[in-house]
Amino acid sequence: MLRFLRTFFGKKSPQNPGPRPEELWTADLRGKEDCRFSLEDQGTYAARLEHGRLELELRRGNLFAWTEAAAREYADAVIEAEIEPAPGGSAGFLFRMSDDSTFMYALVSSSGAVRLDAVFNGEPRPVVPWTDCPWAAGASSMLMTLVMRGRRYLMLLNGRWALEADDDTVEAGRLAFAAQAYDGPGGLARLSSLRVESRPVEVEVEYTRYARVLVPDPDQRRRVAESLFGSGSYTAALVHIRKLGDRAVASDRFLEAECLLRLGLTADAKTALDACLAMEPGHREAMEENYNVLYLEGDYTALRDGLLSDQARLDASPRLLNLLGHAHYNLAAWTDAALAYGRAADLDPAMPLYRRNQATALEKAGRPQDAAGAWLDAAHAFYDQAAWDDAEAASARLRDLRFDEAALDSFDGRVAWARGDLAEAERRFSKLKKRSALDAPGAYIYGLMRLKAGRRADALDLFRQAAALEPSEALYQFRVAESLYLEGLSGQPDFAQALDSALSLAPDDGWSLNLAGQVKLDGGSAAEAEALFRRAAAVLPDDVEPKVNLSEALSRLGRLEEALSVLDGLEAGKPAVLNQRGNVLATAGRLEDAALAYEQAVALAGASPRLTEPALPDYLTNLASAYMELGRWTDAEDALRRSLGIREDARAIMLMGDVAEVLGDLVRAETAYRAILQDDPDNSQALRRLARHYLGRARWADAEKTAGRLEPLDPDEAARVMDAVRDATTERLSCASCGRVWTCPKPVPRTPASSLRGELPPDAPAGSCPACGAVYCVACRLPYLEDGRFTCPECGQRLNLNDERVRWLARKSAEGRQ
Repeated sequence: MLRFLRTFFGKKSPQNPGPRPEELWTADLRGKEDCRFSLEDQGTYAARLEHGRLELELRRGNLFAWTEAAAREYADAVIEAEIEPAPGGSAGFLFRMSDDSTFMYALVSSSGAVRLDAVFNGEPRPVVPWTDCPWAAGASSMLMTLVMRGRRYLMLLNGRWALEADDDTVEAGRLAFAAQAYDGPGGLARLSSLRVESRPVEVEVEYTRYARVLVPDPDQRRRVAESLFGSGSYTAALVHIRKLGDRAVASDRFLEAECLLRLGLTADAKTALDACLAMEPGHREAMEENYNVLYLEGDYTALRDGLLSDQARLDASPRLLNLLGHAHYNLAAWTDAALAYGRAADLDPAMPLYRRNQATALEKAGRPQDAAGAWLDAAHAFYDQAAWDDAEAASARLRDLRFDEAALDSFDGRVAWARGDLAEAERRFSKLKKRSALDAPGAYIYGLMRLKAGRRADALDLFRQAAALEPSEALYQFRVAESLYLEGLSGQPDFAQALDSALSLAPDDGWSLNLAGQVKLDGGSAAEAEALFRRAAAVLPDDVEPKVNLSEALSRLGRLEEALSVLDGLEAGKPAVLNQRGNVLATAGRLEDAALAYEQAVALAGASPRLTEPALPDYLTNLASAYMELGRWTDAEDALRRSLGIREDARAIMLMGDVAEVLGDLVRAETAYRAILQDDPDNSQALRRLARHYLGRARWADAEKTAGRLEPLDPDEAARVMDAVRDATTERLSCASCGRVWTCPKPVPRTPASSLRGELPPDAPAGSCPACGAVYCVACRLPYLEDGRFTCPECGQRLNLNDERVRWLARKSAEGRQ
C-alpha cells in the first residue's frame, strides 16, 4: 500500500475549511439541492443520485474515489449509514478530512470485513487492518455505525461491535462517501441512508452506550487483535487481548506472550506463557515458546538441557532443533550445533536460515568443504524465496571459500536478473558464454533476456543449450518447442521432440498442453485441440490464453454459441478476450457486434504500453477486416495505417491493397501485393490478388505470368486466371460441319486480301457464308466445290474471306503450310 494515495487518489479537495456544526443531519438523497454531496462525472468515476440513493460508480479497477459532502467539518460525531459495496470491492467514508492528503477512512468490504486507516501527507497507515465480521458475510447491504470522539474510534457493523482503536492523526475535517475497486473492471457502490450526529451531548451519550455499555463479542475482539498482530501493531493487539479479561482462553494468553516478546518484554511474556500453560498444559506453541524465552534470556545451558530432555518434541520440531543449535553454538560446541541446524534444515527445507546456520557452524568446526555445501543449499533456497540479499551474501561467502567461480557467476547473474539489474546479469552471462561455461539455469535465464531483447535466434540457441545440459527439465524443453513454434519452425524434427519431451516430463503442465493444442489447431484437428485446451485451462484457471484458444477451437468446430460462452466468464478488461469475441462474432456473421468487440480490444491494448507492440497490430487488422465487410472502407484504411505504423505485417499490407483496389488507387494496390511477394514469393493469397488485379487492368501478359507463378500453389485458381486471359485476348471460331476450332487474337490485326497466297491446308478455314455467317473448313467443303469455289451447304452461297477473323486465320494457315 506504499504510496497508495499518489497512485489512486487523484481528486482535489477544497482547501477552505467549513464550519463545525453541532447538528443532527439526515442526508436527503432524493434531490441534488439537499443531498450536500458533490455530484460529478470525472471520467474514471461518477457520483449521482438514483432512486433515492447516492451511487458512486468506479469505471476501472485499482481505483479509490470519493464524493465529498458540502464544506462542513466534523470533530466528534456519530455516523450511521446503510451502504452497499460493489461486488469484490469496498465502500465507506473518509472523515476528519483536512485536505486531500490527510484524513481518516473506514471501509467495509462486500465480504463483510472492516478496516480503519489514517492518512497523513499522502502516506497511508493501517490503524486496524482488514478484519472479518462473519455475521455480515453474504449481506448485500450493511449498516455501518462509526463513532469518533477525540482520539477514540469505534465501529459497529449491522448493530454489532466490529472494531475500536486510538489514533491522533487528525482532529477534525470534512466528510466524504468513498468506494474502492481492486482487480477487475470497477463497480457500483451505493449509499442508501446517512445520519450524522455532531451535537456534543448526544455524541457523548452514544459513545458511552457503544463504548462502555455494549459488551463486544470476545471472538470479534480476538479477530481484531490477530489482525493487529499480523500487521505488526503489537501494542494495540496487546491492549485488545488484555481487554478480554477473565474471558481470555489459552490461545489469548499465548498471543499476549507473542506481543510481549516482540515488544522486548521477556519477563512479562514468560508470565503470559505460564498462564497459557496453566489453562492448557499441552499447548504446543507455548511450550516451544518457553524454550525461545530461555534463548532470549541467554540461558543456553538450561536451553540445551531442557531440549535434550524433551526428545520427542525436539525430533518433531525444526524450530526447536534450530534453538538447540543456537544453544550449542553459544556454548562453542560447533559440531553439535551444525548437527542440530542440519536436522532442522532437513525437516524444513523451505527455511534457508537453518541451512545458513549450519554452514556458519561448520566453518567454526573447521570443515570448509562441508560448509560450502551448506552455503550452496542455503543460497539456492534463498533464491527460491526471492531473498536476494541473503542469496548474494551466501554467494559471497562461497567465493571466500573458493567455490567454483563459474557456478557462482551464473548464480549471481540469475540473482541480478531477478532483481532487475539487467546490466549486471548481462555482464555475468556474456562472460560465461564467451568461456562456454554457462550452466543450464544460466543459459535459460540468458535466453529469456535475449528473447526480451528481440533476439529470438540467440534465445533459441540458449534454450537448446539449457535443454541439452539438463534434458530432464520440462521447462527447458517447453521453451525450445515454444521458440520454434513462434519462429514458424514447428515442422522441424526437434520441435516435435522437444514438445513430446516437455509433455512426458510434465504431463499436466498447462503451457505445454496449450502449445500442443495450438499445433493441433494449426493442423486442422480442432477436436483434438479442444481436448488439450480444456486440460490446459483447468491447470491454468487464472490465465486467459488457454480459454481464448479453446474458444477458437470451438468456433472452428462450428459451435459458435459455446465458443462465446467460454469467453463470458473471463475478465472483460482483457484485450485478447475481446479480440477473440470479435473473431467468433465475425464467423457468426454478426459484423456490427464483431466490430464493436474489436474496437474495445484496440482501445484497451492501446492504453497498455505492455501490449502495444505484440498485440495491438493484430487487433487493428481484425478491426479493419470487419470494417471492410461492413463497407466502411475509410475506417478500414485508418485502422490499417495504425497497424502498419506499429508493425509491418503481410495480412495488413494485403488488406491495405484490397482497400486501395476498392477506392480506385490501383497503383497502391499493386505496390502492396508486390511488397508481400518480395518477402514471400510463394504467398498464394498475394499471387491470387495480384493476378486478379492485372486482369482488372487489362494487363494480360502480367496476369498470365502471375498465373504461371501461382500454378504450383493453386492450380485451379491459376487455370481460372489463364481462362480469363484467353477470353479477354482471343476469340474462338469453329467449323459448322466438323466442329474444328480456331483461335484468333482479339482484336484481329488487319489482314489485306492481297496478302493471301498459296493453297490452303485442309484444316484451314475455307471461308464464311455471306448469308448465314457460318464458317467451314477446307476439308469439309473440298469435295463439294462448284466451279472451283467453296459453297455453304445450307444457303448455297459461295464462301468468302471478307470476315477479318477468317482472313487472318486463313493467312496464318497458308503461312504455316509454306
